[in-house]
Amino acid sequence: MLLYIQSRVAENASVRKWCYIGSIVTLIMGLLTKECAFTLPVTLLLVDGILLQRSLRDAVNRLVPHLVCIWLIPVQVLRIAHEMRAADILLPSATNIVGNIYTRSEYAITQIRAILSYLRLLILPYNLNFDPDYPLYRSLLHPEIILSILIWTAILGAGICLIRRRERTVSTDLAAFSIFWFPVAISVSSSFIPLEDLMFEHRSYLPSVAFFTGTVAYFSHAVAGRKEVCKRAALVSLWLMALTFGLLTIQRNKTYSSNISLWQDTVKKNPGKARPNLALGNAYLNDKQYEKALPYLEKSLELAPKYTEAHLSMGSAFQQMGMPQKAIEIYEAYLEKFPPDLTMQMNLSLAYAEMGWYPQAIDLLQQLETKNYATAGVLGLLSELNLRMGKHVNALSYLVRAMKADQEDPTVDLSDILEPLRKKILDQGGRNSAARP
Repeated sequence: MLLYIQSRVAENASVRKWCYIGSIVTLIMGLLTKECAFTLPVTLLLVDGILLQRSLRDAVNRLVPHLVCIWLIPVQVLRIAHEMRAADILLPSATNIVGNIYTRSEYAITQIRAILSYLRLLILPYNLNFDPDYPLYRSLLHPEIILSILIWTAILGAGICLIRRRERTVSTDLAAFSIFWFPVAISVSSSFIPLEDLMFEHRSYLPSVAFFTGTVAYFSHAVAGRKEVCKRAALVSLWLMALTFGLLTIQRNKTYSSNISLWQDTVKKNPGKARPNLALGNAYLNDKQYEKALPYLEKSLELAPKYTEAHLSMGSAFQQMGMPQKAIEIYEAYLEKFPPDLTMQMNLSLAYAEMGWYPQAIDLLQQLETKNYATAGVLGLLSELNLRMGKHVNALSYLVRAMKADQEDPTVDLSDILEPLRKKILDQGGRNSAARP
């Protein structure tokens, strides 16, 4: 953005040329790095029209290369969808990552309200929630949506009034630019492309630059030309705001001091949401506080019976507590009701092994192998179980295949597990050879 502005205002023609080229190059780099850069060409139109006061035609003509670059994002989305072997790789299906949870229109309607919630958090950062259970709105006629539309009308109307002022200043133009920049910047995650979470605080990080820029700009305009005492009062008020927000940040950081404290706070604010309950249960599980973990894992399953991760965590908890029979019941119950899950089946195999049922454990893994699930994890586990049964030749054979599969799959790296297993197999094989007459 700065390079583009410089390409417009620099006096030297060579500087303008290279800054213009630089703005295109950095835009392409941004588009290939973060999807939030998708709105940058539109933001540059706002820069031309509001800050530089150029005509729309002039701005569009100047930004043709930047506007063409927008298509890099859709092309990337289609390429990824194609690599995932999607049956339908049209753009609408490629950008639908939530399935039938809610429609595009329902998500877009909800965002009318959600974006105002982001603004509220920037102005009054209270009741902060790491994983909010935000309501879904299905109709534009919902009272809260109607109120939100009226508020947005007022906000955008204020921006238009600032632009149409007879005596425009840098401060008023910057404030007006920021009013329009905020919804444009947040539209990548909060418009008509549905995401799994209706609201997430981190989505407001980049748009918050627009909010704070506009706030400071209008504050500067409000105190311009005032008496010295007014300027000092304004400065004191800014210091007090900074001090207050700083103290609130320190207080909030205490919540982030550990996973347990973070998820305790989240569950307290969202007791009816499955994911925070699961996360708190896992936090206790990682801290080996099994008795505390179980109620939250059970609550997560109660709220979302199909929640695969909750079943896995519950089974894992019983395995860590030395109760593999309980874990087997959970895994088998899940696999009877829901589609097969690879991790669930591998955990079930481990639970069988913990009960001493090695033939059942190996048979289950071999079934996965014949169904084209010969992953490095499955083969490595087969190697481990064969080693426990004293079948060193089989163990070594599966290990070789596991290491090959691990090298061929760039998404996983099991070398820290497979290498110690290799040494164990060679060590035990060597001792057994030495023990033979």
